[in-house]
Amino acid sequence: MRAILASILLLVFFVASLSAQELTGTLFQIKRTGIIKIGYRQDQPPMSYLGKDGIPTGYSIDLCKLIVAEIGKK
Repeated sequence: MRAILASILLLVFFVASLSAQELTGTLFQIKRTGIIKIGYRQDQPPMSYLGKDGIPTGYSIDLCKLIVAEIGKK
């Protein structure tokens, strides 16, 4: 029982320190500019394609929008 408790405490300790690290790379760029760039292929339906209105659409676009919304919450 002590070993399990010690393992849980160590895990919590290390996870907390990971979240406190300074942002670098892409995450730093997003924080600095407030812009997230999403790449897609125009000819890969149903994953991604240009709709009749010229706006990117598809499953991968929907997933990216959900991820951007979650990043915006944080």
